[in-house]
Amino acid sequence: MKKSLLRLSLGQRLAAGFAAVIVLLGAVSAYSWHTMNTLQAQLNDAVGSSSRRLETVHQLKEAVLAEEGHLLALMLADQPAKARVLTEQLDGAHRRVTELGRQLAELETGGAPRDLQLALGGYNSEIAQIREMLDIEDRYGANTEVNIELRQRRTALFGVLDHMLAARGAQLQQAMQSSNASVSAARLWLVVLGATAAVIALFTGWRITRTVMREVGVDLNAAVDLAADLANGKLKLSMRRADFGAGSVMDSLLAMRDRMMDGWRYRKTAAGNAALTARDKLVDGRARQLLVLIDGQRALSALIEVFGETAWAQLRELEAMGFITRADGMAAPVDVPVEAVMQAFEPELVPEPA
Repeated sequence: MKKSLLRLSLGQRLAAGFAAVIVLLGAVSAYSWHTMNTLQAQLNDAVGSSSRRLETVHQLKEAVLAEEGHLLALMLADQPAKARVLTEQLDGAHRRVTELGRQLAELETGGAPRDLQLALGGYNSEIAQIREMLDIEDRYGANTEVNIELRQRRTALFGVLDHMLAARGAQLQQAMQSSNASVSAARLWLVVLGATAAVIALFTGWRITRTVMREVGVDLNAAVDLAADLANGKLKLSMRRADFGAGSVMDSLLAMRDRMMDGWRYRKTAAGNAALTARDKLVDGRARQLLVLIDGQRALSALIEVFGETAWAQLRELEAMGFITRADGMAAPVDVPVEAVMQAFEPELVPEPA
């Protein structure tokens, strides 16, 4: 695995590192999204279901009270037309109580629907019995039933409804506690995953930085200084490629230096031949020795092995003076007649004709 990673280029390593961080952050985001959606669904279900149940319970209570009010008004009606209107209102209220009771029974679970049906059945049967008494104009018996039996049936029905309200409130509280626990757990997981992502990102960044520095060289300033020295003719022969990582900037610069030293060859020009022949005062002893060895076949590296690092500066000086030029692959120097060179550069040394 390590060898496979080492064979990857710098760009591929950077891409792999950033891809790993992006994938991890994507996993954290996906987990957060899923957790939040789950919590939202749980809260919506708990709150929505509880709200519908609570609303239905209160509507049923109101409908029961409205039906009882219509019944009492019917007991006091003294005109047939008014009695018919109140009877229609009582029938509508009774239908609403029955419908709300059915809806509430469908919403509830466990034993609550059975208790509701029993309490609501007892209440409805008492309402029916009172209406039969009113049909036979037994107002005294109806009044007694309203004050005693109907009140007990209504109290029993409201007790069941209040118990359902309490149970629903407890379930809602439990749902809220469960949601809070889920939120806390999700928050903890998000913190853990975020910390893990941060650690991996830091590790990846450290590895990438280390790889980059190993690839380009530990000290960029040293590379800049070396490039400047090479441009100014300082070959830095004490620096070896083995001291730097393969592929680094320093290694590349030193490789360029070595290729330059192996590829550059010089040959003497006519002025160089004349300088040697006439022993030009502009060429000192060391430069003259260097000029003697220049024949277009020795590479710069060979000349430096003999004369040292300063040979390049001297070669550039001789080149600026016009004594040598780049050979460009020429195998031998150009022979120039000594008399012509002497006449061109040292005319006082040419003997006068007799």
